[in-house]
Amino acid sequence: MAENNTTREVPSVMEIFLPPILMLVSCSFGVCILLVCRFERFVKRLRSKHSTTNKDFEVYHIETFSSQQTVDLSKYKHNVSSVSFLSNFDLEVLKALQSFSNRPSELLRIGLPAVVTICLGPFAMLFYHSTTEFFWPKDKYPQLPNNNQCVSCFLTPAGLVYAISFGFAFSSALAKQSDILTKVTEEISFIDQAATLTSKLKFANNKIRMEIYHAIKCEAIYMMLQIENRKASSFVNKPTVDIKVAIWEVLGLLQNKNHSDDHHVDDVMKKYLIDYISRLNNICSDDLSVLHSRTHWLMWVFLITLGFFSLYGVLLIQASSYRMELMMCTLTLFSISMLCYIVSDLDSPFSGFFRIDISIIVDVIYRLEVMHKMTSLGFEETVCYPDSSRFQQKRYNSKADMNDTVYINSEEI
Repeated sequence: MAENNTTREVPSVMEIFLPPILMLVSCSFGVCILLVCRFERFVKRLRSKHSTTNKDFEVYHIETFSSQQTVDLSKYKHNVSSVSFLSNFDLEVLKALQSFSNRPSELLRIGLPAVVTICLGPFAMLFYHSTTEFFWPKDKYPQLPNNNQCVSCFLTPAGLVYAISFGFAFSSALAKQSDILTKVTEEISFIDQAATLTSKLKFANNKIRMEIYHAIKCEAIYMMLQIENRKASSFVNKPTVDIKVAIWEVLGLLQNKNHSDDHHVDDVMKKYLIDYISRLNNICSDDLSVLHSRTHWLMWVFLITLGFFSLYGVLLIQASSYRMELMMCTLTLFSISMLCYIVSDLDSPFSGFFRIDISIIVDVIYRLEVMHKMTSLGFEETVCYPDSSRFQQKRYNSKADMNDTVYINSEEI
């Protein structure tokens, strides 16, 4: 690259290809870290099967709930809950959600733009010597002319367009992830508040309350399907109800006759509950949402091409040392690759390093399950927030595990 009397020094093939190869190895190591973390969570769930069972969870929370209020425990002693809250379809959706983030295929898709960039960069640098020979033949130019001023005139507009384009792509991906986080947070909040209001309303019988819990659960399952970008028909087990409209069954249930001593507060809570349901419908009824929209491949071609235009300008810079010139070219290539990866990572909100944590949805489902269990056992007051530290390892894998019969031992309470 640099001049040395009549000799034009150029880097060797090893010097050109070694840094990108090391960069690829480092990126692969980072992807392996994500996969190892995902595998460790899977191992912990397997180990939890031997340390804590679903029956232990149910007994623990029912005993804790009973110890916080005065109840006739003989009424619940050896009471059997035969009501199934989660169907086989629900369990399959939950299991799919627990292994949804950081799938190898998704990580490969995220890293594809950066890998393409870092693989094409060394080949672009290989053509530098032939390019300079074409523009400045040795017979006419024994020494390469100092064209840094010309290169600066080229790099200024090229770098400006490059920076603006990547800045626009970065801000768009970041804004999309922020919008999705707001959308998911609002929906989880409405589901949680709807469950709390249901636990406080007075009904003629507990069956109505249980059916409302079931309708709210269906809305949470529908939310999971949207996150997983799958249809209900794609699962082996099929839903027993239409989960898209199951939440509206709450309106019919609220029209049932309640206790005669209803307070006006119940009417206010009903109004808020209906409002939450309406807002939930506005959030999750849009099947054409931005949850799974991705940057078009033509945009990636445009961004990578602009990056290589800037790289070509850096190739022409003369620093009186071919090693220094090679270093500048390599760092420019790394910066283009890293920008491609960051934009691609942000463009995938549920995978990669910068992803939205969706594990709270499983916690919401478990809270609904516990409150439904309380109602089926005859408790009048069912509002509770189960201790998350006790059910972090709760596993939704098989129907048999979820149907363990729960017995309440009054001596332990």
